[in-house]
Amino acid sequence: MTAVPAVKTILITGASGYVGAALTQALAGAECRLVLASRSGKAWQPHEARADIRQIRSDFHGSGAWFSAAGVPDAVVHLAANTDATHSFACREELEQCNFGYTRCMADLCVKAGVPLLHLSSTSVYGSCKTEVREEDEAEIHPQSPYAECKRGEELFLARRAERDGLRFAVLRLGTIFGVSPVMRYHTAVHKFCQQAVRGEPVTIWSSAMHQRRPYAYIGDAVRAIRVILAQDAFDGRIYNVATATHSVDDVLGAIRRVVPMLDVRLVDHLIMNDYSFGVNCDRIRELGYRPEGDLTSEVAGIVADIRRRS
Repeated sequence: MTAVPAVKTILITGASGYVGAALTQALAGAECRLVLASRSGKAWQPHEARADIRQIRSDFHGSGAWFSAAGVPDAVVHLAANTDATHSFACREELEQCNFGYTRCMADLCVKAGVPLLHLSSTSVYGSCKTEVREEDEAEIHPQSPYAECKRGEELFLARRAERDGLRFAVLRLGTIFGVSPVMRYHTAVHKFCQQAVRGEPVTIWSSAMHQRRPYAYIGDAVRAIRVILAQDAFDGRIYNVATATHSVDDVLGAIRRVVPMLDVRLVDHLIMNDYSFGVNCDRIRELGYRPEGDLTSEVAGIVADIRRRS
């Protein structure tokens, strides 16, 4: 696992979320001090009390006092966001206020304090039929949902703040996340399908999506990419595609059938349906030392086992 430089203080927003909990687990004891921001002020952390981990409440309306209360961090990893793309059609305005508002707030704080910001985006900003989409392929950007539109807006906003105010930042465009974390979410494709399968419910697939290929990112690889940016101090104002592999829905269902053989698959229609099928090129972050290690089949087996254990 890539090391984080020693004597670093890292503020993680959304620390009680799916990626935040996995990142906290990976960084705890990694010779860095963590400030964990979450809505409740009680993010996931190892059971024992740790002097190198502090927790604060992350209501962004009052977040101007964070740096003075917790000390100015060496970097901010901004994970706090509503990430449910499917349901973003029903809450477009709320999502804009929450996600974009939070990002704007963090950018303001980072500019004033001279602190670099690592922001998570999504490969759902792409709408392409290319086998490998590169970060600079502007013609391939066609956001798939209000959630993706907001993510693209945040990317452009951070670029403007960098040009105007000198903000140091980097953006990771993650593929669809999968894998076991201390805090689980079940609205993304792999997790939702696994949960439906374990419960004996019909596995609902968008009728246009069965053979579409999209980039997927194992949670461990997403954490690995974050650690690479922190270790390399790569706040260069660039966007980095992050994926483990490109898979079709058929691939995902095949992995689930290995552990839940009896699947009732049903096709449904949804506003987010389209004809796009694509992969992403990850050479840019590979040049910094990123190497994906996740495997869809083994991780799906782990997700199914985790769902059964939690039931």
